Amino acid sequence: MNSAEPGPRDSDGALSRRGFLWLASMGGLAAVGLPLGVFQGAGAALAALSIPEVNADISQPSRQSPPREIVPDPLMGYPQIFGLSFGGSPLEIFRFEGGEAAGRSSSGQQGMEGRIFKHIQGFTYRDLVFYYLPVPGQSFNNWLVNSLQGATQAITGSIFMKDRFAEQGNELQFSGGFLRELSFPDADIALPGHSASLRVTIGVMQTQRVSGSYAASQFVKPSMSSTPLKGYFHFSIDGWGGIQQVARVETPIFSAGLLPPNPTVSGFPGTKPQDYSNVKVVLPETQAQPFYDWHANFVIKGLNADRFEKKGTLRWLSPTQNNTVVFTLHLEHLGIVSVVRLPDKPGYVQVEMYCEKVVPEFG
Repeated sequence: MNSAEPGPRDSDGALSRRGFLWLASMGGLAAVGLPLGVFQGAGAALAALSIPEVNADISQPSRQSPPREIVPDPLMGYPQIFGLSFGGSPLEIFRFEGGEAAGRSSSGQQGMEGRIFKHIQGFTYRDLVFYYLPVPGQSFNNWLVNSLQGATQAITGSIFMKDRFAEQGNELQFSGGFLRELSFPDADIALPGHSASLRVTIGVMQTQRVSGSYAASQFVKPSMSSTPLKGYFHFSIDGWGGIQQVARVETPIFSAGLLPPNPTVSGFPGTKPQDYSNVKVVLPETQAQPFYDWHANFVIKGLNADRFEKKGTLRWLSPTQNNTVVFTLHLEHLGIVSVVRLPDKPGYVQVEMYCEKVVPEFG
């Protein structure tokens, strides 16, 4: 098929040479054919993950309106490389920050000539914040799932930091770590080559920085064949099947609060789950009738008991292996909140739903 503007896939769903090169230019797959590309060392990847195929259509960018400019993947090309370790080989993470000690000053008392007296009352350590591309089979995945289920597990480990092409670096050792927040990746056909990463926030009791020499080759890196990309996904509602022509899914953010320290016990005693933010789905209004019907019953007529809630599934699919699932989110106890037209996107609506539980499936 001849086309003046290449798209990610041919009409039959297969990835063409032209489409593959177009996708590679978006940044997420630039490492293919370039061993030292934006993924820096992704050639030393894990074995390919084999997952049974699902009966799902691939949501894909429109051929009629391809991106006019290449938007670089914000995770790629970062000048530093980071690794998270619980005692084994470091697991590569991205865009790390936090861990510094920060003092707490008093509110102050009035002094002479307008002076306000203050002093340091204590200090805390900043949360550890980083992005994580799912790597199947890692113990970190189990810790995330358990934390979402309310099983608070304190972790002790290290974060290694170094320039990509230098040997010397720093190690940030931490203890008493609990999951504070987990932002799941969004799905968006406008960003087909962007990595679908999780943003992880860990509250810690204590950190300590040391220097050393760390080889990037020791880091466990995401496999290019199993890395989820934002533009290749399938969204479905149980009982309805796949929802066609979905343009974007804004996924929930899980948040938890640290329980106050016990004076007689070292470290935080645990966390208390607080909330999941709402799910937002953008799709053509012509495909939204099931949501309009559900909203009329659930909100307007008040038929909103547990049995009227629904379950959704968001799957990211391999861009090179048709319908092979590389990462899944199970969205449980969904309740519809609204269906609104989007003035800046004529012909499209945004469906908003609350969500009571998310179960990630890493493979």
